[in-house]
Amino acid sequence: MKFELKDFFIPFLLFLSGITAKFPIIIIHNAVTYFFAGYCIVTFIYSLIYKKNIYNKFLVSWIVIWLIWILISGVNSNYPTLVYMPIIRSFIFFITLLVIYRYIVSIKRMDYILLSFKYIGIVIALSIIIEFGLANFQLFNSHGSLMRYSGIYSGVNAAGYVISISIIVTFYHWINKKQNNDIYSFIIMFLGMMLTGSRAALVLVLFTFLFFFFGKMINKKIFVSAIVFIISGFLFCLMKFNSILSLLRLDSGNNGRTEIWESAINVIKEYPIFGCGYGALQMESIKYLKGDINNLAFQATLGNAHNLFLGISAEVGLIGLFILLILLFYVLIKLVNGNQINKLNSKYNIYRILLSFFIAFLIRSLFEQNGILSRGAMGIDIYMWIFIVIAIRMKDILKNENINNRKSIKL
Repeated sequence: MKFELKDFFIPFLLFLSGITAKFPIIIIHNAVTYFFAGYCIVTFIYSLIYKKNIYNKFLVSWIVIWLIWILISGVNSNYPTLVYMPIIRSFIFFITLLVIYRYIVSIKRMDYILLSFKYIGIVIALSIIIEFGLANFQLFNSHGSLMRYSGIYSGVNAAGYVISISIIVTFYHWINKKQNNDIYSFIIMFLGMMLTGSRAALVLVLFTFLFFFFGKMINKKIFVSAIVFIISGFLFCLMKFNSILSLLRLDSGNNGRTEIWESAINVIKEYPIFGCGYGALQMESIKYLKGDINNLAFQATLGNAHNLFLGISAEVGLIGLFILLILLFYVLIKLVNGNQINKLNSKYNIYRILLSFFIAFLIRSLFEQNGILSRGAMGIDIYMWIFIVIAIRMKDILKNENINNRKSIKL
């Protein structure tokens, strides 16, 4: 394989961005993020001036519509000055994404991107294992509660999510290459993920594997039926929220997801069209906080609805949710169609693993909000969006590749 330095630059920047995304020393994260963003802005402007436009029309149109809508939502919110920064970060994030879109023009470059994901997960997992060792391998504290470790990350859930992405990427390469180092990497990362105590990360990994192994049973009818069922169930739960909590006996306690969900639903009812403003959920949710209103730790969690659909609906309204659903439907339909073709060549599993991941991600999104539209959070959202880019670009990439004879890099 011909070595070209330009093929490694963006994956290297992604690697640096990934391992410093939640770094306790904020100046290091900012330095990497600003350099990456600056490089992508210059590259994007250069490509518009001197290069042929090869961006996907749907993707660009969706990004423009989304940015316009969150701006409209922000102008109509009670916190217009508060939401401008998340909007600016989102704008820079999507410019970065479009530069990455232009970069992924071959299987080789896609493999380099996925390689960076794998190494990000290994570094984070190793740091967690080292932290666990320095804590004398303590699993429970003096109160009997589970100890959770985050290593070089400042948040356990973020660390768990990133490692779960790396596990899925490593699994994809293992089923194609059957290399022993993938097994060792998998064991290290799975141990690191478990030490974070992130249930959402575990759900993402387990359901991805589940749907992958039963992926051949998924056809368009099953897919459409499942989507209709999920949407109908979501709307029903939205209307009967309190009744369902009582039925499941989840209406007790003040500091759990149920109160956060209830706060988000109250915000949706108050601002159904425009939402409360992109990034303003915490300010609005505090109004509905029950119990100890001085519980600052719990107040901080109100900025995350712990449900993607509730969070988006609360911040940018039901119209914003509709815009998001259009994107998800578009990508999933592409993956379902690609998976049908993929069945003719079982050696190549990219469509199948991406479809499995997307379905698992939707399930995870019922319990977590981050991972796709976290107000321009580069170190968290970029993984999902690169998978979206791969799903959109895969058909064009494969036109110029001989899948059966291609030689992927060793991971």
